[in-house]
Amino acid sequence: MLGSVQWRRSSAFILDLFLLHQQDTSSGFAQNTLVRPHEEDELDADLTWWGLRASGGLSLESDIDLNYWADLAFVSGDETRYDFDDVDSGELIVEERIDEDRRGWAFDLGLSMTLPRPQEPTVTVSYARGSGNDDADGTFRETGLNDYSGKYNGVSRFRYYGELSRPELSNLQVGTLAYGWRLRGSTSIEFLYHNYRQVTASEDHTMRIDQDANGRSRHLSDEINVVFSAEEWKHWEMELVGNYFSPGSAFD
Repeated sequence: MLGSVQWRRSSAFILDLFLLHQQDTSSGFAQNTLVRPHEEDELDADLTWWGLRASGGLSLESDIDLNYWADLAFVSGDETRYDFDDVDSGELIVEERIDEDRRGWAFDLGLSMTLPRPQEPTVTVSYARGSGNDDADGTFRETGLNDYSGKYNGVSRFRYYGELSRPELSNLQVGTLAYGWRLRGSTSIEFLYHNYRQVTASEDHTMRIDQDANGRSRHLSDEINVVFSAEEWKHWEMELVGNYFSPGSAFD
């Protein structure tokens, strides 16, 4: 079930509210049960998300344009996680069943400033954080519908939490600094710097990196993205993305 409502007072203040409920209808498994490989299901969850977003844009007397957003989300419900192991018959056995209550929160704050220059140079700062602690039930979990794509004052959309790492906002804080400008009317280039840190040091992480963290340090990595976009032509467009990734002390 998914629902949303919007109240627009003016272009300077827009308020969005949303609600999403997920009901898992699978029957689940008891511990030490034998399961066929195609029936493997590591997670059952009945979760509810709700939140709000305030956003808008305004022009200052100096002709500087400001755009802002403030997102806040909460999740609550029940989860059951299963650990499976292989047996000689080719089936799987439920080695462990863990039932948990899920409670978590996340927020995303950002501000973009466009200067009154011919190429519309734009500076953006943002900070996002998803809860996490030593107990799994205090860690924010995403809906699975998120794509984290958008744009500031450039031509095309991009992944604003990082084109290479593409993390989910779970036990994670992301600080971003971006600068971009319009080379022409429909051609832009943007430089973005991201800093990733865990809220609580853990071996598990949600970044697209095929290596566990060491569970001692919270500094996961730093990343730089360069996004070039051109849509000057009628029948085709071009986008080039460059990435630089520097692992932090959380990766040995």
